[in-house]
Amino acid sequence: MLLCESIPVLKSWDIKIVGPDISSAMVAKAQSGRYSQLEVGRGLPNQLLVRYFRRDDAEWQAKDELRELMDFRVLNLTRPDPGLTGFDLVFLRNVLIYFTAATRVQVLNAAAKALRPDG
Repeated sequence: MLLCESIPVLKSWDIKIVGPDISSAMVAKAQSGRYSQLEVGRGLPNQLLVRYFRRDDAEWQAKDELRELMDFRVLNLTRPDPGLTGFDLVFLRNVLIYFTAATRVQVLNAAAKALRPDG
């Protein structure tokens, strides 16, 4: 959402945001694009909520323009080669806190290898 808001020409770019998780249940939840009022109420400004979601009974459904950018998949980031390559940018939000120091180093090294040379 922030990329769409910040970069108006985004629609002409080839962008895919990969959202990996080790839990197939969490990946299925993310793929559905459906969130409760409580979930969207945790820091999502109303302006973004009404622009990128539509109300569907008691839940909010992410609009297609947002969902088309996303690629959620089951993936274990601690595998020696998680199979991710060619990224311009990597964020590891709220994932490293669950790992030991040694595993953090392994995941960060894999993330660095997943970056393009100019990433």
